[in-house]
Amino acid sequence: MQNDGNNNFNNQNGQPGPGGYEYNPNEFQGGQNNYQNYNNGQGGYDPNGFNNGGFGQPPQNRIILESCYNLRRMAREALRGKWLMASVAAYIIVLLLSIPNGIIDGLFGISMPLTDYMSSLGYTDLGPEFDAVMIKASPLSGIYSLLVTGPLTFGMTAYFLILFRRGKETLGDLFSGFEFFGKTLGLFLWMCLWIFLWALIPIAGPVLAIIAGFRYAMAFMIQVDNPSLPIRDCLNRSKFMMKGNKGKLFLLTLSFIGWLILAAIPGAILGAIFGMFTSSIVVLQIVSYIASFATSVVVAYITTAQMAFYDMLTGRIYGESYVPGRY
Repeated sequence: MQNDGNNNFNNQNGQPGPGGYEYNPNEFQGGQNNYQNYNNGQGGYDPNGFNNGGFGQPPQNRIILESCYNLRRMAREALRGKWLMASVAAYIIVLLLSIPNGIIDGLFGISMPLTDYMSSLGYTDLGPEFDAVMIKASPLSGIYSLLVTGPLTFGMTAYFLILFRRGKETLGDLFSGFEFFGKTLGLFLWMCLWIFLWALIPIAGPVLAIIAGFRYAMAFMIQVDNPSLPIRDCLNRSKFMMKGNKGKLFLLTLSFIGWLILAAIPGAILGAIFGMFTSSIVVLQIVSYIASFATSVVVAYITTAQMAFYDMLTGRIYGESYVPGRY
């Protein structure tokens, strides 16, 4: 499949989403992802076949056997010459999710000891030395996060999906999720609800919640390619695609831990230096925001690798045959 240079990759299913490609189930006929409509005996995707989270009678899905090394290589190939702008894009999302929260807490928050605030989140093992640390927190910042995380996640996914597919990504793509505000907010809240319900299960809850997170990991990518797709169908399709692939995505994510640790070092050094001269939470927070750019570089790297993983799941690319700009 050839990029037409316009973020509008060839498809047979109408207008594509911001990612430049609308999922066309007919492309999978004859392969291991031959979605069979058992209601009428015809090949292709059955829009009524999502019963019990499947596509009619689901066939075997694609299992990603590609090495994490090769997935990272694909990400580096796509990022070649675009590292700076991709890092800036990730940095903008980080700032949009964090700075307004700080401002809202500063203006409307209630002062409380850090230990009390962390206890309300379930962390009770902070030492008494933190009792003297005061912070300001407001429920309004939580409402802000709930409202914007979905659209911004959609926008960031659209940006990096376009980048990986060699389209013409722009920073404006980061805000494309607000064009579909209701659907992106709904998808985020619906995902959070299910992950939260899994987390409530005694003892095994935290582990099951993590597994659920990986189960729904493709939902926003699917929504970017198919903005008109119902929220429930995005989750169901992600569940189907991730059968047998959750472990591989976990390993891929885990393979970046060394880079994340390395990226955290500048922030730790700057925080320690400024901490010797000031105890101002505002100053230290600004230093933290500045230092987080290093982490944004790794976030861009991870996100691009996840786009490679997704395009393998849809069958658009194959590892060793991957050539930038050609599918």
